[in-house]
Amino acid sequence: MKTRVVSLVAGAAAALLLACGAQPATYLVALDQSGLMTLAGSCYPGGTPPANIPQIQTLVQHEFTVWEGAQNKKYLQIDRVQVQFPASGFSFTGLADGGPKQWTYSLNVDRANGVTEARKMEFNFNDLGSTMVGSIAVTDIYSCATPPCGFQDCTVTLNLNGRQVETQYTGQL
Repeated sequence: MKTRVVSLVAGAAAALLLACGAQPATYLVALDQSGLMTLAGSCYPGGTPPANIPQIQTLVQHEFTVWEGAQNKKYLQIDRVQVQFPASGFSFTGLADGGPKQWTYSLNVDRANGVTEARKMEFNFNDLGSTMVGSIAVTDIYSCATPPCGFQDCTVTLNLNGRQVETQYTGQL
């Protein structure tokens, strides 16, 4: 009788775990921003970088969480990831659906004089196990009825590397 009760309890616990899906995986991440100091000349007015490029902090710490929702949906929760291009600075934060190893954050912004700015960060991961290895392709593209629009398009890829950390899931984001 005792083994039957233990078997029932173990079976119920396993069924509950399967019904709830995988626990969120939280990663402490080092984002390498050195690419922002070697932007292509096309990112700058006049087509060439300035003689004195502003120095930035090369490595920045972030926290990302990957979790699974219902119907095989996967989500990436990021803290504030910010970039500064010569023509514009912007950041993204929050939740995006995608996966299993790619997520995109994007936003179109209306600028003055009929110019639209398309901001995008594409997260691509090679590894999402106990470590997180990947990159963020960041683009800032301008469009208008009669180019040139007065701003420079710019693209950079930033590498990231992290490790999964133990967290206590609270049910809140």
